[in-house]
Amino acid sequence: MSAYQEFCDYIAEINDILCVMNTLTWDARTQMPAQGAVTRGHQLATLSRIAQEKFTNPAMEQLLERAAKDVQRDDPDSYRVR
Repeated sequence: MSAYQEFCDYIAEINDILCVMNTLTWDARTQMPAQGAVTRGHQLATLSRIAQEKFTNPAMEQLLERAAKDVQRDDPDSYRVR
């Protein structure tokens, strides 16, 4: 697997977490019973912490640096570079 693909996969995991948070927030605003607010708040806090930890993890920097080297010779207008 290329370094660029590893970076994309890592970012995709963070995006999945953020999308789940959006779904939980939507549900809280539309259909969730009021008694579920405390539990939902804990769920969102946990997911937010996990996403932040993944985004600020030193592994993220390493993946980004490796991906940048991986696309160094690509056309500057290619989707992988932009």
